[in-house]
Amino acid sequence: MNYLITVLFLIIWIVSIFGYGLLVPAFLKHLKIQFNFEQPYSSTIIGLSGFIFIYFLSSIINFFLPLNKYVALIILIFGIIILILNRKKVVLLFKKDDIVLIISLLIFTCFIPFRWLQYYDTGLYHLQAIKWFSSVKLPIGLANLISRIGFNSSWFTINAIVEQPVLLLKVPFFISNAICIFYYGINIVFSFRELIKKNIKLSNVFCALTIIPWLLNAISSSSSSSAPDSPVIFFTFIIIILIISLFEKIEKNSHLFIFISIFSFFAITLKISSIILVLSIPVILFMNFFSKNRNFINRNEIIAGFLFSLFLIPWIITGIFISGYLIFPINFSRINSLNWAVPGKIARDLQENIEIWAKAPGTNSPIIFTNYHWFKDWITRFTIFNKIVVILIIFCLILQVFYLIKKNINKYSLNDKTAYRLPLIISIIGVVFWFLNAPNMRFGSGYVFSLLLLLIGYNIYSINLINNLHIFFFKIKNNRKYNLIKKIILTAGIILLFLAFIFLFFKKLEHPLLYFIAFIKNKEINASWIIKLKLIFYIFLILGIIITFISFLLLKKKNMFLNSTIALIFIILLNLVITESYFFYFKEFMGYPTANKFTEVPIKIERNVYNHFVYVSIDSDQLWDSPLFSTTEFNKNLRIVNGKSNSRIKFWIEE
Repeated sequence: MNYLITVLFLIIWIVSIFGYGLLVPAFLKHLKIQFNFEQPYSSTIIGLSGFIFIYFLSSIINFFLPLNKYVALIILIFGIIILILNRKKVVLLFKKDDIVLIISLLIFTCFIPFRWLQYYDTGLYHLQAIKWFSSVKLPIGLANLISRIGFNSSWFTINAIVEQPVLLLKVPFFISNAICIFYYGINIVFSFRELIKKNIKLSNVFCALTIIPWLLNAISSSSSSSAPDSPVIFFTFIIIILIISLFEKIEKNSHLFIFISIFSFFAITLKISSIILVLSIPVILFMNFFSKNRNFINRNEIIAGFLFSLFLIPWIITGIFISGYLIFPINFSRINSLNWAVPGKIARDLQENIEIWAKAPGTNSPIIFTNYHWFKDWITRFTIFNKIVVILIIFCLILQVFYLIKKNINKYSLNDKTAYRLPLIISIIGVVFWFLNAPNMRFGSGYVFSLLLLLIGYNIYSINLINNLHIFFFKIKNNRKYNLIKKIILTAGIILLFLAFIFLFFKKLEHPLLYFIAFIKNKEINASWIIKLKLIFYIFLILGIIITFISFLLLKKKNMFLNSTIALIFIILLNLVITESYFFYFKEFMGYPTANKFTEVPIKIERNVYNHFVYVSIDSDQLWDSPLFSTTEFNKNLRIVNGKSNSRIKFWIEE
C-alpha cells in the first residue's frame, strides 16, 4: 500500500508543482514580456520554476509556522487549482502526439523512489533537517546541534513540503528528486524529437547528450533520497541550454535571460558550489550593452530577472537564523554579534573535513593540499569510480582529432560563437573551482558533464553528424535490398528481446532457486553463474533494443502516434535494463531487510552543563528518523531554549 501511496503523491505533486510554474508566464505577461510556449525546453522551464515558487512560499511560511502536513496540503491543492485555471497554456506546451511520450517518461519516473540504498547523508543530516522544518517554525542556531544543517540547502525546505508521505508513513520513498528528473527528462525527449525532425541546433544536440548523466542520476542512490545532488546537476544543464539558446537566435530568445538569472541564483541555494553559474549574468549584461547586438535584452527583462531572484532574501535570512552566517561555513561571513553564530573553529573543521574527504578520503591526519601530492591517488580513484566520465573524455578526444584532421567534411558554424564559448568558459571555470575545493563527482557533476558534453556536442554539430545520419538512413530506404535488410534486422532484434526476457524471468527466480538448491544439498551454492547470466541478460536486452530501434528508423511510413507508442515500449524496456534491481527491494527475504523502512539507530540521552538533554547516537554518525533534539556532535556547552509551544527554539554554544 505504501508503494501505491508514494506513486499517487508523486503524480499529484508533478501536477501541482507544474501549476506553480505556470505563474511565470502570467507574471511575465504583466511586464509585457512574451513567454515562448513553442520552444522544446519551455515545459522544463515551467516545471523547474515551480520548485522555486514552492521554496519561496515555504521559506516565508517557515518563519512563522512549521511546514507540517496541513501547510503541505494547502500548497498542494493551490498548485492543482492554478494548473486547472491555466489548462489552456498546458495545451500550448504539449501536443496530442506527446501524450504517450510523457506517459512513458512518467512510468520510468515512478520506479525511482523505490531504488532505496540507504543514502549516507540522508541518515547523517538530510532527514533531520526535513523533520525540523516540518515540525517547528524555523529554529535559531540549529547548526549548533547538527552542524551540516547549516549548509542551508533550499532543497530541504522543499522536501519538508513535498516529502510529507515519508514523514507520515515512516517509509524511505523520497519523490522530490524523481519529480526533478521527470521535468528534465521532458527536455531530453523533446530535444530528440527536434533532432529527428532535422531541427539541428547546438542546444538540442547538447540536451540530447545529457541523457547520459540523466540516466546515471535516475539509477543512482541519491535520486531516491533527499539529497540535492540531482537538482543541482539538472539546473546546471538547463542554464547551459538556455545560454546556448539565447545566442543561437538572439532576436527571439532575449526573454531567456530571465530564467538564466533565476535558475543561476536558485542553484546557489541548492549548493553553494553552484556560485560559478552566476558569472554568466554579468557577461550577458556586458554583451547586451557593449556588443554589436546592443540592447538585445530590454529593461523589463532585466528587471524581471532580478525580481524573480528575490527568493535569495529569505534564503539568506534562513541561513542567518540557522547558523549565524551569511554563507555557512565560510568564516568571513560569520555575524559575530549573534550569540547563536556557530563557533569559527567548528565551521573551519567542517570545511576542512569536506576537503579531506573529497581529495583524500580515509585520511585522518592533516594534509598539505597545495603541493598536490594527493593528486596521484585521487586520479586513480577517479578513473576507477567514474568510468563513464573517462569514456566520455576518450570519445571527446577522438571526435576532436577527427574534426581537426578531416578537412573535406562540410562543417557547420554557429552564427554567434558566444553560444558555445560562454557556456564552455563557465564550465571550465566551474571544473577548476570544483577541483581546487572539493573534487568529488558529487560536488562537480554538473560542471564536469557540461564541459565534456559541450565539447562532444559542438563537434557533432560542427561535422554535421546528425544530418549525415539522416542521409545515411534515407539511402538505405531507397536501396532495392531494403526490405530484406529490414526483415533481417527486425527478426534479429525480436529474437534477442525474446531471449533477454527469458533470462529476466529466470533472474527473478534467482534467489528462491539458490535457496532451494542450498536447502536440498544442505550446503552453500556457488552463485558465480548468476553473474554470467546477468551479463548475458544485459547484452542481449541492450542489443535487442538497439537493433529493433534501428529497424524502426528504417520504416518508410511513419506517424507520430506510432513513433510515440514504440518510444513507450523502448523506454519501458530500457527501464527494465537499468532498474532490474528494483524488483529485489520488494522482497525482504532477498537480503534487503531495511528496504522499506529507515535504519534504526541506537541512541542515548546526554545532558549538558545546563541540564538540558539531547539524544546522541551511539557509536555512529547516523541519525535517520531519530527524534528531534538528536545529534552526533554532542557538546556539553550547548545551550537550548525550548519554552512554550508557540515560542521559537534556540541553540547556541557558550565559547
